[in-house]
Order: sequence, then C-alpha cells, then structure tokens
Amino acid sequence: MIRKPSTPEHQAMLDDEVLSWLTQDRRSQIDFSRLDDEQFEAEAAAAMYSLAQLGTLEPMPASLTDKLMAAADALTQPAAAPTAPRRSLWASVGLAWGSASFASFVAVALAVRLAMLPQAVAPGVDEPQIALDQAAHYPVQPGPDAAGSAVRGEVVWDPRSSGGYLKLRGLPVNDPKREQYQLWVFDGTRDQRYPVDGGLFNVSKDGELELWIRVPIPVRNAAMFAVTVEQPGGTVVSDRGRIVALAKAGT
Repeated sequence: MIRKPSTPEHQAMLDDEVLSWLTQDRRSQIDFSRLDDEQFEAEAAAAMYSLAQLGTLEPMPASLTDKLMAAADALTQPAAAPTAPRRSLWASVGLAWGSASFASFVAVALAVRLAMLPQAVAPGVDEPQIALDQAAHYPVQPGPDAAGSAVRGEVVWDPRSSGGYLKLRGLPVNDPKREQYQLWVFDGTRDQRYPVDGGLFNVSKDGELELWIRVPIPVRNAAMFAVTVEQPGGTVVSDRGRIVALAKAGT
C-alpha cells in the first residue's frame, strides 16, 4: 500500500479520485485516506479549477439534461451514516449533498464526463498557445480499419501546454448524421484503457484537414494518438473497433 501519490501515475489517479472518477480496482492500489488534509484540499481546488476552465459546453439535448438531473436527485436521497466517514471532494469544497448547488454541479460534472467531447477546430480560430520550437512530431500512419488505408499526416504536440494540432489527408468523407471521427490521446502515465478525448471532427471534402487538438485534462506523457470512427456525438470510451489512423512516439 502506498502512503501518498509519489509518481506521475499515482498523481493521475489522485486527479481522478478527487472527482470521484477512479474505478474501485484502481482505488485499491493507493491509500488516499492517508493524504494530508492540505494536500487533498489543494487537489480538490485544482480539480474544481480545471472543470471551470473547460469552457462553454454546447447545449445538451433536453433528454440528456433530464437524465443527469434525475441522477443528481437520486444522490440526495437519505442514506445510512457510515461508521467511518470518508473525506471527499464535496466536503473539501464545502458542498452539501442535499443542496441545489450540489445537484447542479453533479449534472455539470456528469455532462463533462459524458458529453464533453471537444470539437476540433481549424487553425486560426481561437488558437491555443503552443511552443512549436519544443513540440514533438508524430507521423500519422494507417490504422487497421480499411477506411484509413490511404491516410497520412502528422501530429505536432507541445507537452508543456498539453496541446497541438493534427494534419491529415486521405481520410474518407464522412456523413456526420451517421458517423464522426474522434481523436484519442494515450497518456503513458494513465490507464491505457481510458485514453484522453482529443475531439470530434468531420471530413467534408478532399480528405484533407488541419485541426487543433484540445484536451479536457492535462496529458503528462503523450505516447500515442489514434483516430477512430464513432457514432454521431462520439463516445466517452471507444471500443476501438474502427481505428483509421495511428501516430506513435518514436516512429
């Protein structure tokens, strides 16, 4: 049992823990109960700040909003008092389980988790600050799906800002009503089953595009990038059934 997060991987786990997004099997690998109060509160504040920096979300469908609010309402139901109350993010930031502000925050947090799928945008539109002189270059190669057999391109990634841009050519034009392309960033310090969402995009003509990569959480060690074909609106966790492009470090 590890007393405190002491590696980048453990720090990533703590980031997830303070937002209550860590799976039970991962939680068992580290003893969060032994964290200093100041450290946990600092992490909680950082997590809240990160959520606040995600920007304005596109309006959610009414049906999704109703489901999220219903989930928040369910969390306000009375529950038996635990014998040893566990410190949580909500306690650290002073949110009450039964308050309207908590219900609203749950809805927003779930929306971020389920629907915060960034829309990749063309360069020149609200460009992020990227240190190109320190950026890494990853050549894009075809993925195992036949639709990507002719794809070529490059990922330019700035590790300091956790941002970059994607150049692609050779991808088939897609119908956004049937399917969309989604970019994934694999962080070498995180569980590889859950890559970071890099955004949704469409190919409308010529199969060529250049897009900024925006990620909702910091990427500490970008090991690989992948483009998948997903249902309209994208997904939170891809089944990776259709990978059309890959870019790996060191290739």
